[in-house]
Amino acid sequence: MTNANEAWEYDAFISYARFDEKTRGFLTDFTSTLSEVFHSLTGRPLRLFVDSTQIPASSLWETRLLHSLRRSATLITIQSPSYATSAWCAREWDTFLTLEKERRSEYGLLPYESLVFPVRFISTGHVSASGPDAARRLREAQTRQSVDLTDIEPGDPLFAARVTALGRDLVTMLENLSPNHRPRAQTDGRGGNSVHFEASPEAHVPLVTTHRGPDQRRFVEYLTDARSVTIITVSDDSLPDLIEEAALRKARTAEGFWDHLHVVFPDNSVLPFINDGLSARFPDRNAAVTERKYRVWQVRRRLMSLLLRYGRLGHWTISLCPFSPPFIGTLFSMPDGRQSVQLSISRPKLESAEDLQVNFLDRVDHYFEQAFREVVESSREEHEIVLAGEPTPGTHEFRCSGARFRRSVLVDGQETGDWLAALVAITWRRGRTGVEPLLQINTPRTSTREMGKISHVSGYINQRDCPPPDSGFMTSSGAAEFVVSEVAARTALDRELL
Repeated sequence: MTNANEAWEYDAFISYARFDEKTRGFLTDFTSTLSEVFHSLTGRPLRLFVDSTQIPASSLWETRLLHSLRRSATLITIQSPSYATSAWCAREWDTFLTLEKERRSEYGLLPYESLVFPVRFISTGHVSASGPDAARRLREAQTRQSVDLTDIEPGDPLFAARVTALGRDLVTMLENLSPNHRPRAQTDGRGGNSVHFEASPEAHVPLVTTHRGPDQRRFVEYLTDARSVTIITVSDDSLPDLIEEAALRKARTAEGFWDHLHVVFPDNSVLPFINDGLSARFPDRNAAVTERKYRVWQVRRRLMSLLLRYGRLGHWTISLCPFSPPFIGTLFSMPDGRQSVQLSISRPKLESAEDLQVNFLDRVDHYFEQAFREVVESSREEHEIVLAGEPTPGTHEFRCSGARFRRSVLVDGQETGDWLAALVAITWRRGRTGVEPLLQINTPRTSTREMGKISHVSGYINQRDCPPPDSGFMTSSGAAEFVVSEVAARTALDRELL
């Protein structure tokens, strides 16, 4: 990184509560790791201001500390219960936020760009704010993109990974503050300031940031902070794990879950026309399509499994798009009304790890919000409908008299007494001692219920497995009743064994 801006004496000001540093020794490990990351990225040392070692005992806060804050490009706050209740830390926080407002105008920072980087190493979820100002500071910290290091020891690889991501963000922001990187504010002739971008006249164009490969830490943080999320994807293997981590974080907050989580996959009929990294890996086009279908099916099943466990009925949907989606990406609807967009640009000759991730705020005319909505509205919600009824006494038949949505089956508290049409597939092999049954361990990849148990392959017979009955009879309520055929059972068996 070219250090073009010599106005800063310090790259970052570390704000923390001394009580927490003494009890956990966190600060030393954190700053050491961050300094190593920064040096590896820029080739120069990281200039940190840490007040415990750089303010003489005789110095006054108003002179030395304020001077140091003004000479610091960014603020890194070590969030903890003591930090939230410290009067000293409150001064540092409020002072730098005032400086940040001034720099937004001077350097043309956009609303979502922050010079403050909160780092959580002790949860503040149960802190009782003493007074409106303290409550405000807690809210302000929660709305900032933060680095979560709670319950992560410095030797943990996850600790290094998240501090490395913070180092990259810090380098990016310091480059943004360079006078040669972006236009300064200019007088508009009326005594005010305006920032001029090379923009189309019909709408403001937001600053775009890009990076190669997925930034999973940032993605999970955006998921956790957002009120509603729309995801358009194909076969991102990591997506279920990232949504599960964010859902567990959400469960620990007052929100509990998203207002709505909508995930859109392309329909199977579309997958042959998608050109991605699998097209380059498999010389045979049919083999690439088969692999793509399997991956999409696996991601959808895993996602359905975790949403059945963690989701709220009516607050999530999985849909299938009947055409090749115009883009792959995510729309985050944030609590402050912002619409943050992340698009993924892939090249058929490169692996997905090399995809270019493009991040920006939606335009003032909400173009991307409307584009995501149109894809959702054109898609068909994936409702797996399972058969309900009862077995016929003395026979092997199952008489269907109704149906249930799969997502509402076996939900605690419903106290329904329906029988469901299910099947068990006993697979086997011939071993040294004769025929041996093969069992599977139920995981999110293979099952949507009863995780961790060993069983045969099993599943429900759903409505799509059944051909329309040639001759059925009507119940008193007008619903058709029919006996589930062997063809339906075999179709369901093939689907489960896939």
